[in-house]
Amino acid sequence: MTMRTDFIKRRDREFEAQVAQFLANLGPVKTALGLPANWEAQLQTRKNNFTTALNSLDLAEANYRQAKQTKDAARRSLDSEFRNLVRQLRANPNFTNAMATSLGLPPRDREPTPIQPGPEIPTLEVEVQSLRHTVRFWQADAQGGRRGKPAWARAIRLVYAVVEPNEPPPPIEQMQYLATDTASPYIWDLPSEWVGKDIWYRGAWETPRGARGAWSDPARATVAG
Repeated sequence: MTMRTDFIKRRDREFEAQVAQFLANLGPVKTALGLPANWEAQLQTRKNNFTTALNSLDLAEANYRQAKQTKDAARRSLDSEFRNLVRQLRANPNFTNAMATSLGLPPRDREPTPIQPGPEIPTLEVEVQSLRHTVRFWQADAQGGRRGKPAWARAIRLVYAVVEPNEPPPPIEQMQYLATDTASPYIWDLPSEWVGKDIWYRGAWETPRGARGAWSDPARATVAG
């Protein structure tokens, strides 16, 4: 096995601390070796510049995560209300295909044969990362293998509940809508105030018209910082 010989730390914060230790303890060494008083001046200046840039990067990354969380929450809210209003329009017998087209919605066949949900139930698995959950979903076959959606399903409907650690899953009626997703996985960036809590997930296959099959068993994952 090849051993690492470079004395420079790889991680930025560790490298910053390494240089800071070097500068903080350099005085006695300079005196003993008779080095000029300003011998390390360029190193101190460049270390200060690096610290400033590193702090700016940390702030930018934190701002990005917060902005993305805000955007994702706003999209979920917009998605929910948009679907709600479109469902109301579709339910109105006087709503025509011409009206739908003018609103940018696909026209509908007025007499299609409805697709009924089948007996299939999805399986969920959650991968935990820092402030992120990756929810994978599939349909298990008779041999325990993984398949995609059933033929009758357009997407999976995901719901969730945030609970205290080790708290059991709440009834499905108390879980909140998370997303309707057509392809695994669903990736969710989580707010930092949820660190340490558990999140329960359930999913159910949906037909193209939103008819839902049976809910999956609950899957739990902790929010990691």
